[in-house]
Amino acid sequence: MSVARLLAALLAATAMPLHALELRVLSAGAVEPGMRPALAAFERATGHTIAISFAAAPALREALRAPTPAADIAVVPQPLIDELAASGARVGTSRAPIGKVGVGVAIRSGAETPDITSVDTLKAALGSADAVVFNRASTGVYVERMLQRL
Repeated sequence: MSVARLLAALLAATAMPLHALELRVLSAGAVEPGMRPALAAFERATGHTIAISFAAAPALREALRAPTPAADIAVVPQPLIDELAASGARVGTSRAPIGKVGVGVAIRSGAETPDITSVDTLKAALGSADAVVFNRASTGVYVERMLQRL
């Protein structure tokens, strides 16, 4: 998995060979499946240990705004980094994109597939839907903002 290799290389760059470290990692939950094996490989290769916490965007935002650093390494959505930097929060200067998360549309089995090929047809589909459900994690925050703009 390329994300795992990239993350392992990133973490290896922070390794200090003289003694074992415990690194604190704060991460968005969307990348958990790739993070766990990458961090385990890093621990085996370096002798360092990783204390990892996963959270959704609102909790990440709060932790990164705290006066005491929440982590040595943060794996968070780019818009959150931009938001924090714009607000004057302390944001590290070392950044490396490791992946992207998409947003999709799901419909009930047997229901007609909505036309969402344009803003107008998306608005119409949303307006005629019985319910619109989205999560409160990073992608859900994006969807909520999109719905507000629409």
